[in-house]
Amino acid sequence: MRSKKSIAFENAVNTSSALLVQESEMLSHMNVEDLPNDGVKMVFMNPSGNVTVRIPRDSQTKTLVKNVATKQWREKINALLMHEEIKPELYREISKLVSLEFDEYLKSGCILEARNPDELAKFSNKIFMKEVRIFFPLWFDCVRGARGLSQNAFKECVPEINSLALATATLVRLRNAKASAVHYRISTIMFHSGVKHDDLTRLNHLGVCRSPD
Repeated sequence: MRSKKSIAFENAVNTSSALLVQESEMLSHMNVEDLPNDGVKMVFMNPSGNVTVRIPRDSQTKTLVKNVATKQWREKINALLMHEEIKPELYREISKLVSLEFDEYLKSGCILEARNPDELAKFSNKIFMKEVRIFFPLWFDCVRGARGLSQNAFKECVPEINSLALATATLVRLRNAKASAVHYRISTIMFHSGVKHDDLTRLNHLGVCRSPD
């Protein structure tokens, strides 16, 4: 009858032998002499211990792998955005992340839920966009980029702040009609300016202000 010590030793020897076999298999695939000058070979071991070898043929994938291996992160992002097969998946994930940002924002008790006259009087598009920058970092960079503004320039551009605040507030309101502070303010300004009921109704249909009814 074998002792526990002998069994443990035998298991250790078997494990060591298996590792040597795996390492040997890895090394056997490391030869790159048969690759062209711009060639790329990926050799990796799965958790199961199986060794997988991939040799990408298209230039976009080869560029992407090189950038990851050399930690060229900016170039990696550019390569991702240029890759014809990855780009649709990347856009899909960005869309999901933006949607998640809106969901989380609406759970936060946001400034757009202001309703009473005092709150609406104190409402500021600049403060709202600061809130957007915190809760919507991805969306914020998208709309800032759409306007062609740098991070520093945006802080000083009041017309841009107002237009991007309106665009963002309109989309938030589509997700939750209670988040309408911007549209309440616009409706109030128009009402006191003598805008007719029918005009307010049309503008409400366009998503610019609240319904007069």
